[in-house]
Amino acid sequence: MTTKILRKVLLATCALAGLSGLAHAADFDYGKFPGYTLKVKLIGGTQYEHLYTRIPEWEKLTGAKVDIV
Repeated sequence: MTTKILRKVLLATCALAGLSGLAHAADFDYGKFPGYTLKVKLIGGTQYEHLYTRIPEWEKLTGAKVDIV
């Protein structure tokens, strides 16, 4: 894999881990990524649905956009 792809995978993993973590959004610095769009493919299933509902919250906190493909 190229460095660019690895960087995107790492960012996506960190974003999803941060969204599903126990820390409250107000207590954690997600960083600022204005103008950045993260393109992701998501796994379906009830165990993931709660996680996916928090994507808009993460977008608001970081300035980044999550584009589900």
